[in-house]
Amino acid sequence: GYSKIRDVDRELALLRRDMDLTSGSRKLALEHLRCKIEHVSETVTDLRRKKDVAEAALRTAAENLDREEKARLELQQDLTMLMCQNSDAQYERLAALTERLEGLTTQAGGPKDTRGGEPKDTGGGAPKDTGGGAPKDTGMSASKERVAPAPEAPAVPSD
Repeated sequence: GYSKIRDVDRELALLRRDMDLTSGSRKLALEHLRCKIEHVSETVTDLRRKKDVAEAALRTAAENLDREEKARLELQQDLTMLMCQNSDAQYERLAALTERLEGLTTQAGGPKDTRGGEPKDTGGGAPKDTGGGAPKDTGMSASKERVAPAPEAPAVPSD
């Protein structure tokens, strides 16, 4: 019996020693993991805050982009409208000058058939001088006479 009690007592001492060794390092491992979890949690919180700030900046940038695109579209439409108005006014002025030139030609030399020799000007530039003296004052300044015909209206991009 005595030896059996000593064997059990020795076995119990070894078990306590193993538990102390295991539980000590286990406590350290648990503490280490707890610290890592806290650090990662702080990092996640910081990143979540940065993400929210970035999303707010993205929304603001998208709103600014939309506003600027609308302003650009309005400016393009205004430009197109001005070009069309300018072109219409130029064609009206050209038609009036052509009629005036035909009237002066009729008065100066009798009726001429304009379908013959020289082709009739269809509206690209200034009226042709038919000779017969000093050039007539058309009411247009020299800089406006050299203005090229208005280009086609620019296509509005679909983007």
